[in-house]
Amino acid sequence: MEELLDVMEDWRGTSDQWLSVWGVKFGLDGGLEAGATEEPYACDHSYSGVLMWEPDALVEAVEAVVRRGWRVGTHAYGDRAVRTLLDVYERVLERNPGLPAGTLVMEHGGLAGPEQRARAVALGSAGSQCSIQRPRRRTGSGAPTRSGASARPAVSVRNGFPPHPMCECAKRSRSADSRAVRVSTMTVDHRTAAQRSTSPPFH
Repeated sequence: MEELLDVMEDWRGTSDQWLSVWGVKFGLDGGLEAGATEEPYACDHSYSGVLMWEPDALVEAVEAVVRRGWRVGTHAYGDRAVRTLLDVYERVLERNPGLPAGTLVMEHGGLAGPEQRARAVALGSAGSQCSIQRPRRRTGSGAPTRSGASARPAVSVRNGFPPHPMCECAKRSRSADSRAVRVSTMTVDHRTAAQRSTSPPFH
């Protein structure tokens, strides 16, 4: 971790108009295909997904990043992954008081229940949500855009690769509570408006 952070120092505060380094992203779970859940999978009652990190090790890794002044985004899909990540972030915040808002971000938060979403907001860790990831079982909690918005987090709505249209998702988020939710639609085209006006669009 320290070697990675040393290399990242070359990118701190750069004025490159095309690329900047936001921070470090960790993957806690097995993704949509193997998200860590409290209950067994409907298709395999002996399986409940995977966690890629031991909590203590992730606490140490996240602390190493934030102590260097970088932000952290952690992929959490599945209610067990979300619970584990919030436990980790809570420990990091207790041991590092005064971290700026938005330092610790939860990516996706799929299958998080209302209590977990409220906890994430209280910790300041509610982040981006990929609304196209909707498992057939427990679909409503797969990407709870409307109910998540009602908790008034600072959240962005985005999609991964390959890109998919996000207009309807953004409309739903705005209609849920336009005063509380910052909605951004991002695909592979991450250029600024000025950059798009001077170069061809991405396809």
